[in-house]
Amino acid sequence: MFIRVFLIAALAMVVGGFGLCPDPLTAAYAAPSSAPSLWDVAAPTSIQLSDEAYTKQLALCDFGCDWFAPYQPVYHTQGGTEMVRGFLGTPAFLSRSLILEADIGTEGGSNDWMSLTGEFAFTRRLQLNATLPMNLGDGEIPFGSVGGRALLFDTGDLLVSTDLDITFNSSTVDVTPTINAWYDIGEYFAVQTTIGGRFLEDYEDQFLWVGGVSRSFALGTTGRWDAILEGGYMDNNWVTSLGVVKPLEFLTPDLDVRTGVIWDWDDETLTVNIGLNYRF
Repeated sequence: MFIRVFLIAALAMVVGGFGLCPDPLTAAYAAPSSAPSLWDVAAPTSIQLSDEAYTKQLALCDFGCDWFAPYQPVYHTQGGTEMVRGFLGTPAFLSRSLILEADIGTEGGSNDWMSLTGEFAFTRRLQLNATLPMNLGDGEIPFGSVGGRALLFDTGDLLVSTDLDITFNSSTVDVTPTINAWYDIGEYFAVQTTIGGRFLEDYEDQFLWVGGVSRSFALGTTGRWDAILEGGYMDNNWVTSLGVVKPLEFLTPDLDVRTGVIWDWDDETLTVNIGLNYRF
């Protein structure tokens, strides 16, 4: 049943992408728009954006191109919306990042743990991932995971990718394939979703879905902030997260501090997530 749902979702994403073949003359990203916005009153648009160059779009009709082209970092869209990493879902975009984060529970600390994740995009479309967890309590955690991400297409406002992660436990190996999408809906808002599942050796396979919305905004002279709200179904439980991300511009714009809370509706538990994300 799960495999059928996963294949139908994948087919829907691919079919939805047909026709996303821009004119070659307009295939390069335009500069971020500086036109005044309705949101300028509530959240000024003086958001400091990273200085990376915009790259050529990868429409669905370009699927056979640029698999081994050099990696070019892009952290925001042509409209200036920042590509924000969520607290639950898997990003659709590629990066070269080190992420150190900790999950601190409010139920006695038995499941508290930290993790160090490395993401290394080595071509325009391909990336390797690895995660090393560290136990802070007496709960059972995985030994680690490895995987990869492939960017399927990037139209400037819409990115779709697929992930495959392999998690190593004490006596079993779990496989998690996902399809991830990220879409700039304008006014510095973006929506993102992850759909897939976990194939477990000792348990029944699990369906996975996460959806979220993020917004970049400026608070006075403090620079850019990013807020993200997510919800979904993970590990057979319904969960919701709310968090903020703040680039530490006074040190380097490539370093973000992240903090958020995750509420499990089935177990009625609250987890605090704190972390650092460094892009290199």
